[in-house]
Amino acid sequence: MKWEGGSVQHKLANFLMAYINTPHATTLETPAKLFYGRNLRTRLDALKPDLRRDISAKQMSQAICPIAKHRQLEIGQAVNVRDYRNDNKWIPGKNFREQVRFHTRWK
Repeated sequence: MKWEGGSVQHKLANFLMAYINTPHATTLETPAKLFYGRNLRTRLDALKPDLRRDISAKQMSQAICPIAKHRQLEIGQAVNVRDYRNDNKWIPGKNFREQVRFHTRWK
């Protein structure tokens, strides 16, 4: 810490920041986590990926451009429908709507 420039107050603040974010040997928790309930942000935290930001960005991109295809079928067109009640997985049916969505009714 001698090689770092700055005042004594700046050096003390850096030392205390390093101390409060270092896990204790006995508790294996940082003093910041025990006192504040969370770890304090450091310069190294800026290098780590922010998972919350990445997840929210991915969710937004999926909401704007969903992976599921929007299908256009003719009314009365023959289709196969998944039947979970029987051993026969697929049964023939006819479309009675123009747009197919997840909760489409089939006849």
